[in-house]
Amino acid sequence: MTLMALALILMLSEAALTLSLAAMVLAAVLLDRKFNMAYLGIFVIAGLSVVGWRLVIDPGVIWADRASFPQFFAAYGGTVGLLVASWAVIRRDRIKTFAVLDGAMWTISATFASLLIYRLIDAYAPLHYKSHAAFGLYALVWLMSAANQLWRLRTPGIRRWIRITLATVYGLFGLLLLVLVATILNPLLELAEPAFGPYVLDSLFVAYTLPGLLFLAVAIRFDHLHRWLRYAFAGIGGLLIALYVGLEIRRFWRGDNLTVAGTTDAELYSYTVAMLLVATAVLFYAFWTHSKWLRKLALIGIGLTVAKVFLIDISGLTGLTRVFSFLVLGLTLAGLAWLDRWFGARDAGAQNPHQGPGNSPAGPQDG
Repeated sequence: MTLMALALILMLSEAALTLSLAAMVLAAVLLDRKFNMAYLGIFVIAGLSVVGWRLVIDPGVIWADRASFPQFFAAYGGTVGLLVASWAVIRRDRIKTFAVLDGAMWTISATFASLLIYRLIDAYAPLHYKSHAAFGLYALVWLMSAANQLWRLRTPGIRRWIRITLATVYGLFGLLLLVLVATILNPLLELAEPAFGPYVLDSLFVAYTLPGLLFLAVAIRFDHLHRWLRYAFAGIGGLLIALYVGLEIRRFWRGDNLTVAGTTDAELYSYTVAMLLVATAVLFYAFWTHSKWLRKLALIGIGLTVAKVFLIDISGLTGLTRVFSFLVLGLTLAGLAWLDRWFGARDAGAQNPHQGPGNSPAGPQDG
């Protein structure tokens, strides 16, 4: 098999060579499964290393950008298909070989997905293939790969440290892309990055809300992870969605170019309404889940809203408009405070169901 691989290297090039080496990896896995030849694992690992090198480094992503779409799709899509087939039939007792194959399959799949998004955007929207929306999609691919590894920590099998390592590498790469989206490619900071697309479901939604929803889904559904890690994911997801809401409000009032100077009164009041609605939603969700820390978080959000009103919004209000606005805000805050107190008392009663009007913590009262 080594001599066959050498012959292929001498005879073939680019896509054909990559596919042939991936096919030989599958052949080695099948031979091991059929004849119990454990030493073929060395060939599998070496073959995966060469395939990964060719798809990522040499000729790598530069070739993927320049090659025709059929060649690109055959090289990457075909390799992913062969690796998935190898992953499906490999003996699970080959721990080291399976770990290398599992990592290579997911890494090459994520690379293929990112490059496919890049090629499709370049073909159908050539002005946006380096935009904040495009990089948000690239980040989403790697973050989903990391989430997949974290989800698979629920089941025994491959060593946990391998899953954790892969999740960390994928997650850090996805976070790096998100940092670029939130800073250098942020439409609020970069004139060459205007928002585009229909309102709400636009480029801002793709760049910030989709990754934010993924973080929130992981925080809510991945109950096998450490609590503080889930809190961190929830915080990142909340910040991304808050950034989307803020940028979307600004786009609604100021247009696609978000770098224009200053803010209008309507824009400022829209931010206040959005902050109050979000804080109220979090408060009701805290009531529903009986979460004390979410109640505190919601009250902090309401406090920040009040601070914004008194420190910023009040400067643009005059006469009866100021009076009416403060009246509505005061009634709203009073209602939320009453709800918080009522639900707090109800939760306390649920925790002490045997303590009624005729009972005290010390026991029944004497007649």
